[in-house]
Amino acid sequence: ESDPGLKQDFTVLNVRVSWQVVRFTEVFVTGRNLLNADYEIFDGYPMPGINFIGGITFDLK
Repeated sequence: ESDPGLKQDFTVLNVRVSWQVVRFTEVFVTGRNLLNADYEIFDGYPMPGINFIGGITFDLK
């Protein structure tokens, strides 16, 4: 009999690459779950498959 609260092992690969374009500006690209793992951290709530996000960060300090 298996424990319903016990989760199977999984591997998730995330990568973030960024470039400082000018002094206060950074451009970035992030890839999450690059292995497209099918997993849940909480029962009934599957985590997203492979996805990407990009953007620009301004640091005005």
